[in-house]
Amino acid sequence: MLVKTESLQGLQLDWAVADVLGYECDLNMQTDPNGEIYVHDVLLKATMKPYHPTTDWSDGGFIIKRFNISLLYTEENIPWCAFINLPHKTVTLNKTKGVYANTPLMAAMLLLIQSQYPDEINIPAEFNKNVSGLPLFKSN
Repeated sequence: MLVKTESLQGLQLDWAVADVLGYECDLNMQTDPNGEIYVHDVLLKATMKPYHPTTDWSDGGFIIKRFNISLLYTEENIPWCAFINLPHKTVTLNKTKGVYANTPLMAAMLLLIQSQYPDEINIPAEFNKNVSGLPLFKSN
């Protein structure tokens, strides 16, 4: 199902991050009735582990460091802005002024996704569960 990158949230957003990073994903419905994403962990040799880069700093923090993503807190309705800050100029991965979200991890992961899929991304049907439809962020 094609989904606008700016409307990704929950399972869809976690799956999209895993997809951009090239991880093998699976959906586990046993631990959570809404589903939980598991990814192949190369460090643990072919085991699957829960993956929540939009809510868990142990999953999302290294991505922020790896891609040199900067985060800025604003006092707006949607308070976190993610961007790339390089010496002598500020740019973002997707050539916009910034990606805004309610949490720093969501802003950073949305920036990562929008850098690879500026408009839409094809989300597998099993990851289109439990999406409220409420806007959680904006980009400009």
